[in-house]
Amino acid sequence: MPGLPVMTGVTHLTNGVSVTWEGPPGSYQLFQKQSLKDASWQAVGSASLLRQATIAALSSNAFFRVSGPAPQYAGAQTCAECHAEIVCGSTISGL
Repeated sequence: MPGLPVMTGVTHLTNGVSVTWEGPPGSYQLFQKQSLKDASWQAVGSASLLRQATIAALSSNAFFRVSGPAPQYAGAQTCAECHAEIVCGSTISGL
């Protein structure tokens, strides 16, 4: 799992666009701006636990970013569930 939110898709819909992302558990806020020259990002909707947002009535181009919770280290046992080949050489008991 990524340590920070990572965008996984931006899909054009007939009524707007769908934006998806992955990241650690918690609340996320999606932001957009219409041009790279725009000085600030505008929040889209409100913060949500979902990792998807649909934006209706979108103008021609838009740039997106998402902010979310900071990653928290879950411990070597948790990491070993997916990364056993890396952890096997460590001194973690029970592996």
